[in-house]
Amino acid sequence: DIAIFNDKHQYVFVNSIGVKSTELSKWIIGKDDFEYVSYRNRPITIAERRRAAFDKAKLTQKSVEIEEITINDKNVSTHILRKFYPIYDNGEFLSMIGYGIDITSIRESEKEVIVMDALFSTLIENTNELVITVDAALRIQFANTKWIKNTGFSYYTTLQSSISNFISVNETKFIETLNYFFEHEQYNTNKREVVINSFDNNKITLKYDLTK
Repeated sequence: DIAIFNDKHQYVFVNSIGVKSTELSKWIIGKDDFEYVSYRNRPITIAERRRAAFDKAKLTQKSVEIEEITINDKNVSTHILRKFYPIYDNGEFLSMIGYGIDITSIRESEKEVIVMDALFSTLIENTNELVITVDAALRIQFANTKWIKNTGFSYYTTLQSSISNFISVNETKFIETLNYFFEHEQYNTNKREVVINSFDNNKITLKYDLTK
């Protein structure tokens, strides 16, 4: 939905998506959001947040956005990303354009990602395998409890350390394999074993698998 406001945050235009009722579209011209929420019997906090965003956009001469969440009587939530975009000419305020974008589907997708991430983390923490993730520079970004327990190094010592710091035998060959896998997503060797050092200088032989 699109609306245009004057310098007092009063509506001067609303499109048919913003206000579907012909009666309301006529009534709202010259009104502000405080009058609007009162007319629609909605919480005054909606008008307060919109006014704060309006004032900030007008003061900074930059667009400002807020997210509004409404819940209907069936407990279904709707997320609207509302933007205020000020129009200036030679430093003089002309008008404020307001956009309302429905981002409900995006928020629902984000919730699904959070759930899947939690499930993935639970699986990794409960596996009998040592699991780490490394970035393209081969710095460790994550290590599961099994890795920490078997190596003896603390999580904070392990995090951001180079994987090469832990390798005891076949370091060069393993690093070559890692770099090759990053680029081609396949192995350059049939024997996938590496020996790492634990905190107490014991050597641990691991058979490894990689996933990009």
